[in-house]
Amino acid sequence: MLTVWKYPLPFPASDSVSMMMPVGARILTLQIQGGEPTLWAEVDDTRPVRNRCFTCYGTGHRLPPSPGVYVGTFSRDGFIWHVYEQELEE
Repeated sequence: MLTVWKYPLPFPASDSVSMMMPVGARILTLQIQGGEPTLWAEVDDTRPVRNRCFTCYGTGHRLPPSPGVYVGTFSRDGFIWHVYEQELEE
């Protein structure tokens, strides 16, 4: 069944987090909820899950040559952070 799920992102600065999401999950938005960065994704909950990896970079911080696919930006504690998703090797 197609539905929208939320995924809190427990980011310390410039760190990565991985989470299990159904295959084909489509990220809709990244926003702050309750003071924490949170992703909302459209998912088919009948699909198998796979690991996905997200990394957070602060404004002005150096990015690696291939930071991944841009997901969104959020503000927290007076700083602006930018989230990218990296492709994981299967």
